[in-house]
Amino acid sequence: DAAGLTASRLLAGWLLVSSLGAQTLAPRWSCSNLGRSWMTMAEGWYLRHRGFDHKSFQDLGISVDPLHGTSSPYLAACTDSADLLRFNGLMKPWLAGSWKAGNAPVCKMPLWLKRLLLQDMS
Repeated sequence: DAAGLTASRLLAGWLLVSSLGAQTLAPRWSCSNLGRSWMTMAEGWYLRHRGFDHKSFQDLGISVDPLHGTSSPYLAACTDSADLLRFNGLMKPWLAGSWKAGNAPVCKMPLWLKRLLLQDMS
C-alpha cells in the first residue's frame, strides 16, 4: 500500500543490465538507508504496522522521541533478504569506530552473507 512505502522504496528503480536489456529489479532485492542513525515517524509507523510493537522496539534498544516522533537507532527490516546493502547515511560500517555507543543501526545479517561466512569458517 502507498502509505507503507518507505524512503528506501521510493528510490529510482534499480536497473539490471543483461544481454536481454535493462530490467527493473524488485524493491526487496536491495536494502537502503543502512547508514542512518534514526527513522522518521512514517518509517516507524510502517514497521509498527508490520508487527514491530512497542515491546519489540524496547527489546531492540530503539527509543522514540515523543516530541518529533522519530526513532533511533535506525531499524532496517529488509537486510535478511536483500542482495544489495546500501549504506547511505553517515554511519558506514567501515567507520564503526566513530559511531556513538547505542546509536548503531539495527539490522539482520543477510542470508547470503551468513552462508558466505559459514563457508569461510569450514
